[in-house]
Amino acid sequence: MPTKSELRRQIRELLSVQSAELRATKSAAIAEKLFKEARFQSAKTILFFAATEREVDTHPMIERALKTGKKVVLPFSRMDTIELELYEIKSFEGLKRSAYGILEPVPGVHTKVETSSIDFVVIPGVAFDRAGNRLGNGKGFYDRFLEKISPNVPRVAIGFSFQMVDQIPAESWDIRVEKVLTD
Repeated sequence: MPTKSELRRQIRELLSVQSAELRATKSAAIAEKLFKEARFQSAKTILFFAATEREVDTHPMIERALKTGKKVVLPFSRMDTIELELYEIKSFEGLKRSAYGILEPVPGVHTKVETSSIDFVVIPGVAFDRAGNRLGNGKGFYDRFLEKISPNVPRVAIGFSFQMVDQIPAESWDIRVEKVLTD
């Protein structure tokens, strides 16, 4: 079984060579699956992530969720504590790029949201397996966050089909997702 570092390298390579057109097409297919999820449809407050240029494009999903009246929340990465703070957004206005190049809400500009108000979580990752194990970027932001939310809150990861692998080496602190939606 490849190590976490080897898996990250392999999948990042595949992400880097995927064309923008193919990324857009596959992202749209994943969005359709997400918006058909019954628990997504009934959720009022959705935690999304703002995708990088290689990940599943969440920007159209966020815009669509806002248009349908969902409360959309994005994380802000607290580098000092390696924790996610949650902020409601009304649009992409006023977001800033983090040290990792991810669009994030600005504390003090956007309204902070309590973890307990989240009804549905859309989770990023580098790789996933069928058991719900998720390989992130290695800092542990999402594992720390997922520990704090109710187990009743749906935790759905999104990724491209090539991000699904046979097995991810899991540690005791790794939090599983309940479902992975792919193209």
